Amino acid sequence: MKKKKRQVYNIWKARNAKQIQLECIEKMKERDEKITELTKLYSAIDGEILSKANIIGMTTTGVAKLNELIQAIGPKVFFFNDLFDLSICIKSQII
Repeated sequence: MKKKKRQVYNIWKARNAKQIQLECIEKMKERDEKITELTKLYSAIDGEILSKANIIGMTTTGVAKLNELIQAIGPKVFFFNDLFDLSICIKSQII
């Protein structure tokens, strides 16, 4: 009798574990989609703000993260700080 109960319990546990796993995978996909939407929204906001700027300055890390956006905007004056050495780039030419 104990073996039968143990078998039933193991079957029940396996079914529930699989169901919970599938639900977790679905929730993770939904989370990833929301993160993608939020990232696009932040990029649009950054683009809107930067497109109105006369001069854009940022760190080299910022340049790496926003390189495509900077090139799309094409600011007349752009500068970035590289190891405390201020470099000025005219006509969006990044050295």
